[in-house]
Amino acid sequence: GGMGVDRELIFKRAEAMVNCGTQILDIGGESTRPGASPVSLEVELERVIPVISALRERSWCKDIILSVDTTKSKVAKNAILAGANIVNDISAGLFDDDIFNVVVEHRVPIVLNHTRGKPESMKSLALYPAEKGPVVQQIVQELQLRIDRALEKGVLPWQIIVDPGIGFAKDLNHNLDILSGLSDFQKLIGKYPVLVGPSRKAFIGTITKKEDPKERAFGTAAAITCCVASGIEIVRVHDVGEMQDVVRVANAIYHKYVDA
Repeated sequence: GGMGVDRELIFKRAEAMVNCGTQILDIGGESTRPGASPVSLEVELERVIPVISALRERSWCKDIILSVDTTKSKVAKNAILAGANIVNDISAGLFDDDIFNVVVEHRVPIVLNHTRGKPESMKSLALYPAEKGPVVQQIVQELQLRIDRALEKGVLPWQIIVDPGIGFAKDLNHNLDILSGLSDFQKLIGKYPVLVGPSRKAFIGTITKKEDPKERAFGTAAAITCCVASGIEIVRVHDVGEMQDVVRVANAIYHKYVDA
């Protein structure tokens, strides 16, 4: 995360993450954090496709799942052809409906993330009126529309992974409502696996008073523990080694599971 386009640095960081136990590497060429400006299709292709192709040639990456973080169908298609296994679309198909055609054609999973608006405008859309029900309920209702669209386009249920979208059109309290309501989220969303990505997010910096995202590991650990306690299947993190320990201990405490 946040390494720009220095490819050698990307490869070194990716190998270090794999050595720490990561199972999925998420590769993106466009920042989607609140307030970020968009990049062109050509720029995103140039940033992403050579990296995925090169990673697939590394011996240490041959068994690793590669995820492409994009909202563009052409980037998704080229990334899959280069070796990506999952499409991670923060817009859940809202920005480019053809992305569903790509995952149908290539039979790969897609992560449907809850958001509103574009990154440059999403902060202004963080409104969840109490009269419309709990925040988690409203998020699930909106995500269900995206799931319905994916199914309508031919995406199969097994291909769908859902993400409540921490930090995407959410303020501090909304993010906390999601984390404290993850069990409710899972019950409402049904059979689909859930991915949660709280790592280094701004709400953690607000709570811990850590402006530098790299200093938010302990705050992230607390959020990841919450995810594990709630039975979340996939967590997206930056500090893989540290969070691997957090997941193992939390699994042992909450689920009596110790990885032999």
